Amino acid sequence: MLRRVSDPGLRDFDRGCFVLQRDGEVAGHAATLVGEFWSPGRPLTIQQNVWIVVVWADGGGREHSFEDYPPWTVVSEIRGGSFSWDDGPRSGTYTATRLPDAEADARWAELEITPDDF
Repeated sequence: MLRRVSDPGLRDFDRGCFVLQRDGEVAGHAATLVGEFWSPGRPLTIQQNVWIVVVWADGGGREHSFEDYPPWTVVSEIRGGSFSWDDGPRSGTYTATRLPDAEADARWAELEITPDDF
């Protein structure tokens, strides 16, 4: 179920799923969800952020969710086709490929991702 995303540039990130590959092998997936927040710096505006959960394909489990805000450091990187992870043995740069909506929904179900994970 997609919500109305006020920034059309974030549409691909609302219940999105990106395949992460390194050396031609699937290393994991980055599931994304667009959220909303209120900031005292902009009290009359509801702003949006993107939540990201990484699930590793090697049985390494899932990482804690983290969020990206303007100026969209991680979102811009993913839009450019890559994703960097700088923690632990999986550190490095991966290619990031967006799955079409129907495949993203199926992958969320397969990976047992729910909005509560964000």
